[in-house]
This record gives sequence, C-alpha cells and structure tokens, in this order.
Amino acid sequence: MFKNSTAIIAGAVALSCQIPAHAFQIGDSVNANLIVNLLSDYRSNGASQSRGDPALQGELFVMHDSGLIGGLWMSSVDFGTKTRREEGGYIGIYKELTEDLKVTATVGRFMYPKNSTYSLNEFYSVVEYKNFRYNLVYDWAMEAPNATYQYLGYTFPLPYDTKLYIEYGYHNVGDVLYGASGKISDNYQTRKASLKKSFVGIDWSVTYIDTSLSDNECLYFMGYEDSCSAGVVFGATKVF
Repeated sequence: MFKNSTAIIAGAVALSCQIPAHAFQIGDSVNANLIVNLLSDYRSNGASQSRGDPALQGELFVMHDSGLIGGLWMSSVDFGTKTRREEGGYIGIYKELTEDLKVTATVGRFMYPKNSTYSLNEFYSVVEYKNFRYNLVYDWAMEAPNATYQYLGYTFPLPYDTKLYIEYGYHNVGDVLYGASGKISDNYQTRKASLKKSFVGIDWSVTYIDTSLSDNECLYFMGYEDSCSAGVVFGATKVF
C-alpha cells in the first residue's frame, strides 16, 4: 500500500493453482477442498500485508472434471487501518496439456471491508513445465496504477521428500516508488527461497523473502519502511 492512494496488492489466489489431491466430491464431477493456512507473516509480492505479524488464511476451492475452477478466499491483514480482512473470489480453468505441462488461469475480485478503496480485480495465471514455473499476475480497477507481477521459479527435489523452491520476481507497479533522492521508479524485484515438507498431514514451509525496495520506496508503497525488508516466514497448511 502507498498511503496517498491506499493501493493494496492482493496476490490473493496464490493457493488456487495448487490443485489439491484429497478433494471431497460434490456430485459425480465436482470436487472441493477447504485449505487453511497459518503464516508467521503474510507476504504478497514480497511486501508484508500483516506488518510482520502472523496471519490466518482460508480458501474454499472447487474444481469440475472439465477443468473449471472457482474459489472463495479470506486472509487476516494489518495495514495500520481499520481494515483487518482481505476477502474475495475467483473463477478460472486448470488444464494438464501434457504430463509435464500444466496451465492455470483465473479472474477474481478482492475486497477489504471498512476500506473499499483497497479493492481490486486480479488476473492470475501459472504455467508449469516439469520443475519450472512461470507466474503472471495483473491487478486493475484500483486507485493506484495498474500493476503487473511476474515470477520465474524452479523446484529442486531433496532427500526425505523435501523440496526447495527458488523464485525471482520482476514487478511493474506504475510510477509510485519514490527513492530517498527523489528519483521515481515504476518497478522492483523480489527473491524467494522456500523449503517445503509434508509431515503428519500438514504441509510445512520455511521461506526467505527479500525485495529490492529501499526503506523510502517501501514507505510510499506500503506505508511502512520495514514492510519490504528481508525476512523469514514460517508456514503450515492443512488441506481438508
């Protein structure tokens, strides 16, 4: 968020392209899952959406045998305002084009009770080929300039059913990043490395996240200088 236009970057359908394996059936051709996620810090596009505090997230994910998908999303947030919840929904499609090539695309609307100026529309897409992953997110219909977020990642299989995921992100958010010298920029980068392992029916993760945003740029973008600095996030996800 940057204070003058109160723009919030949601990234709220991050779980939607992780097609769950333990779905329960609704009829003959529709499966559904409830996904509960507990994080030590809610990071979206590198920036904290909870001011470094823990966040609880929930998602209802529904998928038809044809590949049509939809869902409802909610997360706790903290921007130093009365808004304490991010909520929304999305519809889209998931396709396995080949054994190695998978594509997901969704369109959603995400809202923030007690501050409608934060609300936005979001196009979210993922292309996965073997262990490679490309992610494109486009946000519009918000008070800030339209924003595009792109990620390129790779998953390394490790012993003991552990995975290491590394990711680089390049993001264009419009001319809203003001450096300490007065220079205005429209883009920044993110870096992420995440260890993931399933144990006792829960998906555990520990993730290092960093951005190229300076303290001054982060102050204009999110409202707080320390919301974009490097940090480690612990996560636990349960799929029902």
